[in-house]
Amino acid sequence: MPQSPQLDDAELDRRFLTLRIIYGVLIMGVVTFAAVAAILPADVFGPSNLEPNSFDDRSFDNEPLDSERSASPTRMLVWIAIALTATTALPAGALAGALGRRSISAGRPAASRVWSSYQAAKIMTAALIEAPGLLWCVIALLTGDAIYTAGAALCAVLMLWNFPSTNQYEDWVAAADH
Repeated sequence: MPQSPQLDDAELDRRFLTLRIIYGVLIMGVVTFAAVAAILPADVFGPSNLEPNSFDDRSFDNEPLDSERSASPTRMLVWIAIALTATTALPAGALAGALGRRSISAGRPAASRVWSSYQAAKIMTAALIEAPGLLWCVIALLTGDAIYTAGAALCAVLMLWNFPSTNQYEDWVAAADH
């Protein structure tokens, strides 16, 4: 099967620089927000009577919840963050890759089309991982407990793991040829 046309090295370098800047800024958003969430005192955001790591069955008014509402808002946010991390952040690279490859699967793609699908997949990957990372930061701000920034740190590590590289792009081009 014939190979996809290649971008020249100078053009590829320019495109990678742009993509890496975009991706890096998304990573820095999570890292910066996590740092702010870890450093701020517990009473800056949210009610001052919300105890750090209040993982009990009390509302934000520190009153016991009704019997039909058994989970605290903090606990519910943590479960949502866990679910988002597990369902979007962890498989983000595979999901974005499948969507991107599907967009170039019809016919022999041009080099710019292959690059565009790779770039879109990488940005989607970063965004899918960034969302739960930011939610972990919000939980840390609401509770005043910096331990929740560990979820944001996990998301930042996943984003770094998926950072755009020339080897990944070469694999992407090879997959486009098949």
